[in-house]
Order: sequence, then C-alpha cells, then structure tokens
Amino acid sequence: MLQSAFDLSKAFSLDLDYRYISALPGEAVNAYSTADARFAWKVKEHWQLSVVGRNLFQPYHYESNGDPGPLVGIKRSAYGQITWTR
Repeated sequence: MLQSAFDLSKAFSLDLDYRYISALPGEAVNAYSTADARFAWKVKEHWQLSVVGRNLFQPYHYESNGDPGPLVGIKRSAYGQITWTR
C-alpha cells in the first residue's frame, strides 16, 4: 500500500491511496490493484467539502468467498462529503 496526502493550498487538499492485493488461490480470488482518491476544499474555518472515489482501477473486484455462497464483489464507488468540525 502507498499513501500520499498533499496540501495544495490552505483551502485545498488531495489524498491518494494505492493498494496491491495478491491472489487467494484457495478462494479462487485473483490478484488486483486499485486506488482511492479524495479531493477536499476547506470552505470556511469549520466546514469542508470533499469528493471521494473508491476502487477506481476497475468496475469491481472480488475479495473473498461468502460463507456460504459465491465470491463477494466490491464495486467502484464515488461520494461527496460535508464535514463540520469544532
């Protein structure tokens, strides 16, 4: 795993994560790599808006077998976030 966090200015930041996961042959799960990204804007002293993307390298990947059941798939996703701190 590699992680980076950049303060682009006092108001903007960018966080990037990269992960490589090796294969799990006993569970028929292939190796994969993926990344997450977060871009944040500090609007005011206590308010922050951010946009986050998760598992960006492929539409989905499998992580493990369900118990019992088929492989558990994780989809690519994105969301927005509003944060207030005191």
